[in-house]
Amino acid sequence: LYENQITGTLPTELGRLTSMKWMRLASNQITGTVPTELGRLTSMTRLWLHYNPITGTLPTELGLLTSMGYLYLYYNQLTG
Repeated sequence: LYENQITGTLPTELGRLTSMKWMRLASNQITGTVPTELGRLTSMTRLWLHYNPITGTLPTELGLLTSMGYLYLYYNQLTG
């Protein structure tokens, strides 16, 4: 879903996709914060969220993603 002009916030329901290995949502217009529910994606190895106007701080639950090898968050409006 890279460069698809996706708008809106990341749905909390993404946290139900526990078998997902990677998610590429970079270069869209995703707003809001990173949901804490993404911390349930323990099989995730790669997550691309760069080049979006995502705001706020990263949830501590992302620390549970011990399989994560690549986490791309640059060019957002994250704080903290």
